[in-house]
Amino acid sequence: MRASGLAMTMAALLATGAAAQAPATPAAPQFSADRVKAHVSFLADDLLEGRDAGSRGYEIAARYVASQFAALGLRPAGADGFFQPVPFVSATLAEAPARVTVGGRAFLNGTGVLVRPDAREARQAVEASAVFAGYGLDASQAGFDDYRGLDVRGKWVAVLAGYPKGTPSEVGAHLNAEKARAAEKRGAIGVITLLTRAELARRPWVRRTEAMREPALSWVGADGRPFSLAPGVRGAATFDVAAGDALFAGASRSFAQVLDEADKAGAKPRGFALRAPVRL
Repeated sequence: MRASGLAMTMAALLATGAAAQAPATPAAPQFSADRVKAHVSFLADDLLEGRDAGSRGYEIAARYVASQFAALGLRPAGADGFFQPVPFVSATLAEAPARVTVGGRAFLNGTGVLVRPDAREARQAVEASAVFAGYGLDASQAGFDDYRGLDVRGKWVAVLAGYPKGTPSEVGAHLNAEKARAAEKRGAIGVITLLTRAELARRPWVRRTEAMREPALSWVGADGRPFSLAPGVRGAATFDVAAGDALFAGASRSFAQVLDEADKAGAKPRGFALRAPVRL
């Protein structure tokens, strides 16, 4: 789904740029609910097989969009008509399962922990101490200062998934997408996402494990490296309750106590150092 959205967005940008350069203003296209439904029905059809980037279904969808642009009289501005090549790299995990060791306890990928492939490194080995940083939100202007008083440089930062209950969704969604950058800015080398009870109710663990078998896709920048929002963050993992309990063993508060607080509206659990080292 993301791949097809990229194809359509890029084609739309190229066509829009070309239309702006046209000497005469074309007649406004006529839209209707039936026409929009027809386009969506074709692009969402199972015959396009999900339109994953680089797949046959993806190419069919892209050519369909280009043909519609041509029918509207738009002038192409891509490297190849309405098309612009974008290099991608795909990464999958090896058959031997990834392993995360918390303290002295080992968790195989899919059992207590979830690890996704990283297109930047063929092999990953990240080991450091860890710090809990609440929800990992770093935006004092919005009332969030979860890193206050914490030293996470060169360490794993463990953060609760999502954002506090009662936070406006448009604010929470934006800050949630910036967590890796916030961790990198503070010097962290890895991010552990701790699933709250609300997050597990929204999307159970079994459903989350399905994603770990899917390849990770990233576009390649001009420097030849896969793009990353936070290149300084070298490791990432998601913890279920069992791994969370192991991570908080011997700390000033238990994982259960933190989850209890997170269940309350507006609660912003404060961070603290954790005793169990983490190795990915």
